[in-house]
Amino acid sequence: MGESEAEVAAPVAGEAVVEVAGGLRFSVPPSLAVITTYVLREQEAWFEDEWPFLPRVVQPGARVLDIGANHGVYTVALARAVGETGHVWAFEPTPTTMAHLKRSVALNRLANVTLLEAALSDHTGSATLALNESSELNALGGDGSAGGVEVELRTLDRCREEFGWERIDLVKLDAEGEEVNVVRGGRGLFAEESPLVMFELKNGTEVNHGLIEAFESLGYSTYRFVPGVGVLAPFERGAEVDPYQLNLFCCKEGRAAELAAAGWLVAAPQEGEAA
Repeated sequence: MGESEAEVAAPVAGEAVVEVAGGLRFSVPPSLAVITTYVLREQEAWFEDEWPFLPRVVQPGARVLDIGANHGVYTVALARAVGETGHVWAFEPTPTTMAHLKRSVALNRLANVTLLEAALSDHTGSATLALNESSELNALGGDGSAGGVEVELRTLDRCREEFGWERIDLVKLDAEGEEVNVVRGGRGLFAEESPLVMFELKNGTEVNHGLIEAFESLGYSTYRFVPGVGVLAPFERGAEVDPYQLNLFCCKEGRAAELAAAGWLVAAPQEGEAA
């Protein structure tokens, strides 16, 4: 799949359609054992502090990559934010989850989203995706509590050639342990483009130092989101990590200057904030 999803997709068997604050609608499995279903029904929003932040940072016309889109919580919010002149390319390898994602895009009548049913890595081909009851935990390799499924593997640099990507503004990267390989497969894109990137702070229980180093080798500095203040501040490796901190950001110096000028980034931690 690689076409814009403007048409109204048929309902997914057994789906629950949840409407959240702002009028966004999502197709999700009915079981409350699924993280997305539980959170959206209980909070009528997504639980991460970065969820309302990212749509404010991107401008109309922005071009976004959502890697590990899952049920589309970020895909839908960002597609609405970038508007008709912008575009979101969303990658989700799990077939059943993709059905819900396609439906969510259609429910919100978004014509500026391209869905790709594939996983990203540092090589093309296929691999086994381990499945779990909650699709947020699906990952390449290993054993899943709900079995596995063979999925297509792509690389970002191949996709860049295929889709003619230029000026990618934002990348959301959530590949459940495959992130370093995703960066390796997209070295050309990350070296030549200057997106703001959001990625998971930890791989399992450990800080994802390998991913931080992979981005640093390409000229990216690392930042954390400061809730309440609503800005990005430098992330200091080795400092105590807030247990509620789930994601980090990185970008090149030029992009950091643009974000600072717009009031979204500070060069030093806010006074009174831990580093």
